[in-house]
Amino acid sequence: MCKILNLGLLAVLTAVAFPAVADARDAEDAIEYRQSVYKAIKWHMDPMAAMVKGDIEYDAISLTRHAQNVHALSGMLLEGFVPGSDMGAHAGTTGARSEIWERWGEFEEKMSTLNEQSQALVIASTSGDLRGNIRPAFAELGQACKSCHDEFRERR
Repeated sequence: MCKILNLGLLAVLTAVAFPAVADARDAEDAIEYRQSVYKAIKWHMDPMAAMVKGDIEYDAISLTRHAQNVHALSGMLLEGFVPGSDMGAHAGTTGARSEIWERWGEFEEKMSTLNEQSQALVIASTSGDLRGNIRPAFAELGQACKSCHDEFRERR
């Protein structure tokens, strides 16, 4: 009888412990995922910024490709902000402020604006008009990034 109770207790403890471990792993994976997406966005933003500023030669095909990639990536960001990913082992060192989860609706709106502005840049980039269309659209996208960073990213 004691062995059956011990096995039963072990089964209950295992069932309770594994979801906590899985949730922690999922949170860590989510943090890694979203950081990777942000790094990929930066990878594409940097050459566009250099073209818009005139630091490197404007290449219409390259700029459009970078804009398309930023737009695709911007739609992936929210997937990395799963419940509990504010409490992972890396939480507090990720740059994500707790306000993201406290003001989720506002954060979602910022992410939606980012997606809309990145789509607007894709459209502008196809015009080939660097001064009249692309620069203003890139500035709007940059403002969408800054707006979210100002409210939801830790200052470093």
